[in-house]
Amino acid sequence: MVNPLGTEIGGNLWISTINMNAGLSQSVINNPIYWGKDGNPYQYDGVFTSTYLHLQQNFKTGHFHLDNHIHFQVFNTNLYPLPKLYSTHQLYYTGAWFQKVMNVTLGIDAKLIPDYQGPGFQPLYGQFHLTDSSLPFFPAANLYLQARVSSFRAMLLMENFSQYFFSNTNFDVVGQPQFDPKFRFGIQWLLKD
Repeated sequence: MVNPLGTEIGGNLWISTINMNAGLSQSVINNPIYWGKDGNPYQYDGVFTSTYLHLQQNFKTGHFHLDNHIHFQVFNTNLYPLPKLYSTHQLYYTGAWFQKVMNVTLGIDAKLIPDYQGPGFQPLYGQFHLTDSSLPFFPAANLYLQARVSSFRAMLLMENFSQYFFSNTNFDVVGQPQFDPKFRFGIQWLLKD
């Protein structure tokens, strides 16, 4: 076994006038280690390259925000079970209620990943590995409400909310379905002298 050796170079560009961030990185790894379809580790005899591009665009009008992140990655060989394209989006309202005493954020966040050859999971090693199975497109979304008054904070979250609108099941890992929609809440109260 030969020690893997890698190099990464990249950069970011911030355009403040349109509130956009873009980045590009290129990595090259000699003899990388990966997890094969049988869940065992192997060493690739060659050079693995990856190119990663990300774009972030945030829009704001009044109290409403739309934050978008798009990620695109290309590999010279399929050693790692990652999608070529995925995006995350947040649409939310933020404002001050009750004579500007309570700060409120109410919104939805979504994750969009097109069909891709998904990962399997090897629980013995705690590693994700290659598979021959394809994971279908499923728009995963969560609803949330956050409120803050002085030193008291509250959070309400409906996870996997989009499951109510689709008959199929969401899989992020082959053979491991996402949980049914869940309601979570939390509070934080900072007590001061």
